Parts: sequence; C-alpha cells; structure tokens
Amino acid sequence: AHCPIKEGKEIETLEKIYSTINQNPKEVKKMATSMLQSLTKQGYKKGISEGVEKIKNHILTCLSKRFNKRVPRDIQVSVNSYSDLLALDSLFERALDCESFDEFREYLAR
Repeated sequence: AHCPIKEGKEIETLEKIYSTINQNPKEVKKMATSMLQSLTKQGYKKGISEGVEKIKNHILTCLSKRFNKRVPRDIQVSVNSYSDLLALDSLFERALDCESFDEFREYLAR
C-alpha cells in the first residue's frame, strides 16, 4: 500500500512511517505500547509532583489562616522539605489539629 499524497518532506516521512507499519505491524505495536507506558509513567510522576506541591501549600495556608499569622520561616522550610504523600497527609492533619506553631514545630521534629 502507498500513501496517495506526494509532496513535501512531511509527506515523505509519513510514507516511510506508513511503509514501516505495513512491513512490521507487530514491532510498531510493541514500540507504540512501550511509548505509551513511558508517557503514562511520566504523566503519573508529574501528577504526583504537582500533588505534593499543592499539599505543601495547603498545609502552610491552613497554618497561616488558623493562627492569623505568617508561618515562621523554619516551619516553611521544614514542610517544603517533605516529598512523601503519606507524610504530608499526616502533616496536614496535624496542621488542622495543632494549637500553636510551637506544637506543629514539635510534631515536625519527630
């Protein structure tokens, strides 16, 4: 089979791709599956990374609003050093329940 369009480098490239697909469809499917898995993994990692950053911001916002004060720098630095979602979830729960920045700081020190 042959691609009916005949002009330009893009068309030449498309014809090569079309020819490769027809000559070895199993290999092309294997390559496409591998690429899909890789892109899915990259998307998952990016989503986790964005989620981690959002949770950190929620923790700091929660503390700031609860105590009507700017969160002390040492607490900001400590919260921002976390990358584990479960640990951040625990910090968020503590931010909701603690009675002061000092109490939250003590929890961070554990």
